[in-house]
Formats: sequence, structure tokens, C-alpha cells
Amino acid sequence: MPAHKNPHRPIIKYLVRTGELTVKYIEAELARMNLGELATSHTEIVTYLIRRGSASMQELAAALERDKSTITVLVRKLENLGFVKRESGSDDARVTLIRLTPGGAALRSQALKAFLRTERALTQNLSADETEQLFVLLEKVYRGLTNQNR
Repeated sequence: MPAHKNPHRPIIKYLVRTGELTVKYIEAELARMNLGELATSHTEIVTYLIRRGSASMQELAAALERDKSTITVLVRKLENLGFVKRESGSDDARVTLIRLTPGGAALRSQALKAFLRTERALTQNLSADETEQLFVLLEKVYRGLTNQNR
């Protein structure tokens, strides 16, 4: 373990608290856009579907690192709001695919604006180099934890 000047720094506290504040900030931005009924997890599903076109519930759960029951609840809400629809798979009718409606596709640009505003708020006190360093370090920590949990 590397030697630190202060071995009792509250790294976990700051990571957890920053994560909580980030989610609150994104959700406040969504509410400002009259999308207050959505959580950040909903926008992750929409973004994933824009890239992929459609996905099964199992694929969404794996890609977003959530359990299937959580994805089911999130998709149900998106479906009730008219942002996604369910379809039978063309290769296997037992597989249900989730696909965006036109309203869901339009949601992407609003979600992106909320994420960009949040990122600007998070990094407003950092230089461009510090922002890049933060990204590299967070990615490294994240990958280390996800590799540990496999």
C-alpha cells in the first residue's frame, strides 16, 4: 500500500457523498426540464437503447450492472411514461425486447444536457488537467472494483 501523508483520510466518505450529491444534482436538472419523475437509472436505460436499438431485460441488467428485478421496475416506469415499448424477439418469441418510442429517443438530448451541466458543476473548480486526472483515477478505481467483484 502506498504511504500517504495522512493515512486516515476519509476517501470512502468523499466517494460516497460525491456520488449521492451527483445523483441529486442530475435529478434536480431533470426536474428543471419537467422530467422529475425520472431517476438517473432511467436515463442510463434510454442512453443504452439509443446506442443498441433494442435490448432484452437480461442484456440491460448485465450492461447497466443492475439486477433483473431493478431493471424490470425501471423499464415498467419508462413504459408507463411512454418512453419505451416491449416487443417479442424476432429470433425467439420468448425473449422480450425493449425498444425506445419516439418520445424516448427525444429524451436523450434532455438527459445529455442534464449530465453535461452536472459534469460542469462537478469539475468547475478543477483545471482541464485535473479533470482528466480525475477521470483516469475514477476509471481506475471503478475497474479495480468491478474486476474484484467478478
